Amino acid sequence: DMVFTLDLPNILLIIAGVMNFLLGVLIYIKRRESVANQLYTLNIVAIIWWIVSMVIYRTTGDYLLFWTIILYVNHTFIASSFFYFSFFFPSGGPKYPRVVLFIISIVNTMVALITVIPGFIIRDTTIVSGGEPIISFGPWYPLYAVYITTFFLLGIVVLYFKYARGDNKI
Repeated sequence: DMVFTLDLPNILLIIAGVMNFLLGVLIYIKRRESVANQLYTLNIVAIIWWIVSMVIYRTTGDYLLFWTIILYVNHTFIASSFFYFSFFFPSGGPKYPRVVLFIISIVNTMVALITVIPGFIIRDTTIVSGGEPIISFGPWYPLYAVYITTFFLLGIVVLYFKYARGDNKI
């Protein structure tokens, strides 16, 4: 069994969670009607849930595989909400067909569901005395890694091209 310890990684995770929460509140309050602000707040909520699941994953011996899967499912929502947000920032409306936004949602749902299936993305977790749990990945993990990387990179590319063409009024 692992025990909750307030070690440096958990302290940093908690600080990051509080900072993200405060940022989300400030952004949401500033222009609550803005779709971009709502989506960014959604991204921050996904980040906070990931942080919570990471702290639990790092400190629990009970249901470790469950919390590992939750950790990885939560990460899918960070990538997709960021990519989705990139279409709405800064102007507030997507300049791409709604089908693209629908595809983001479908792909995220499929990856999250595949992540929940035992053995597909995460095969097992092992508690290491005095260390971090070790995750054994399943055969579909490369697909998961490509999904996360691709959605973050595409979000950055969308934002970069918007900025490069002068669509940078915040």
